[in-house]
Amino acid sequence: MIVCQCNVLKSCQVKAAITRAKGRDGLTVVTPGVVFRQLGCRPACGICMQHFNRLIAEQLEDRRMAEPERSD
Repeated sequence: MIVCQCNVLKSCQVKAAITRAKGRDGLTVVTPGVVFRQLGCRPACGICMQHFNRLIAEQLEDRRMAEPERSD
C-alpha cells in the first residue's frame, strides 16, 4: 500500500527504513524525518505523516513485545 503519494513510498519500504533506523541497540529515536532520510527523500505535502507515525508506533510496539522481560 502506498503511504506517501508525493514520493511514491510503500508501507513495506517505510517499515524497512524504520527497522534500519532503529539500529541494533534500539536506542535511536525514530521520527518521520529519520525515516525519510533513510529513504533518501523529503516530505512534500505532509499528509503521510500520520501514516509514518502509525507505522513507527507499530514497529516499536512489535519490537517491545518480541523482547524478553528483564527482571532487574
